[in-house]
Amino acid sequence: MELSKHSFIYGVGVLSRLSSFILLPIHTAYLSQHDYGILILLLSFIGIATVFTTYGLNVSFLRWYVPETDEEERKRIFSICYYGVAGMTLLLTVIILTSSTSLASALLRDTGYKPMFMMAGLILLMDSLFHFPQMLLQARKNSLGYIGVVFLNVTLNLGLSWYFIVQRGFGINGVLYSALIAGFAAFLVTVPLVLKHLKLYFSIEKYKEFVKYGIPYVANFLFVVLIDLSDRFLLERFIDAEKVALYSANYKLGAAMAIVVNAFRLAWHPFFLSLSNSPDAKRTFGRVFSYFFLLSCGLFLFISIFINDIVRVNVGGFHLIAEKYWEGTFIIPWILFSYLISGAYVIFAAGIHIEKKTKYTPLFTGAGILTNIVANIILIPLLGIYGAAISTVLGYGVMTIIQYITVQKFYYVKYEFDRIIKVFASTAIVFSTYRIFFYDSNIVVKSAILLTYPVLLYLFRFYLKSEWNEIKSLSLKLLGRKNQS
Repeated sequence: MELSKHSFIYGVGVLSRLSSFILLPIHTAYLSQHDYGILILLLSFIGIATVFTTYGLNVSFLRWYVPETDEEERKRIFSICYYGVAGMTLLLTVIILTSSTSLASALLRDTGYKPMFMMAGLILLMDSLFHFPQMLLQARKNSLGYIGVVFLNVTLNLGLSWYFIVQRGFGINGVLYSALIAGFAAFLVTVPLVLKHLKLYFSIEKYKEFVKYGIPYVANFLFVVLIDLSDRFLLERFIDAEKVALYSANYKLGAAMAIVVNAFRLAWHPFFLSLSNSPDAKRTFGRVFSYFFLLSCGLFLFISIFINDIVRVNVGGFHLIAEKYWEGTFIIPWILFSYLISGAYVIFAAGIHIEKKTKYTPLFTGAGILTNIVANIILIPLLGIYGAAISTVLGYGVMTIIQYITVQKFYYVKYEFDRIIKVFASTAIVFSTYRIFFYDSNIVVKSAILLTYPVLLYLFRFYLKSEWNEIKSLSLKLLGRKNQS
């Protein structure tokens, strides 16, 4: 299936793109908890600012570019969107550079961090100019090209991080230097691609149309980013930067689910747009949700059950996160589950794009961020990082439920909720059994617990006859190959 193929390839690309996840062993080992907390706040600032560089033109670009068949018109669409994003990015970069003292004082309560905010502004510029060529490759379904340029960017970032942080001991500055240089190199590599598809063309009328369609997504993307990142600033205000570090290091491990969701999202958007006029579209969307939920719950169980063993693995003197962060692993299942819910949000959003009802998206995400912030304010003083993790689940849950109810009114899809309930019940039984009875067991026992997941699905009659026949056929083929070898 084309969706599965591109999801897998984008998954590798997203895994590479999440360089902060890959760099966790270095960051947590060579930065103090305070410095790592400050770094997270700086990266969170960049993440929030990134939303404003595209102001919804990334969504409009995919919506108009993907269905278009004429290459010249495609170039015009790309040119309008690219010039619009480049102009806004340059403006925001100038604003950040000229107000870096105020930003350091307001967000970190120390003007000594001014140079770091200036570097953050330049990183924002490079990342934004690199991001749009990535979207062009995505829209053209050039998944191998996509992963190639991203892999180059992250490989360089990894090498520079080792040099600046481990060899030179530059600390936070080493992280920022690496990101800036790697971003600039990635931008240079994509220049030929941009020039190939860019024209000296701009249409005010088309630009207004694109902005009108995409602008509701500014609020949407901002709210989603705030759900992910606002808890860091609230933790710093209510507790301290060290708790920000403890929470963020473990949050990144839970964000392994985000790799799956983001990979799926990159492939899903062009897929459902290209399928939207098919008579089987809605049935396909319902089936896709069932499979997504099945696989995501499997990943949830795997990471939740084995995470305490995974973080203790020593490779070349490094752990996935330094030992001083292990006390926070209890939040990881909550983060995994929150991103699983966000995957449902991505799937339910198909009707919004197909019917061009983007005006509703701020309603969904606004409700989510409001729930998240209120819950954080109440729960962080009471429960610390545990309260922040619960608040993330509540925010995504409210956002997704409201979206589902609204979208079903104008684009009804019959999702297979009888099968979804069976998956959820199986997941809940396996997870509860592990947490209550086998939390401190060895890997063999934990593996046996995990294997009860597909068994329970079978007992609950989750598998359709055609799916079960396919499973048996595949199993026989694998056994045949094993016997031949």
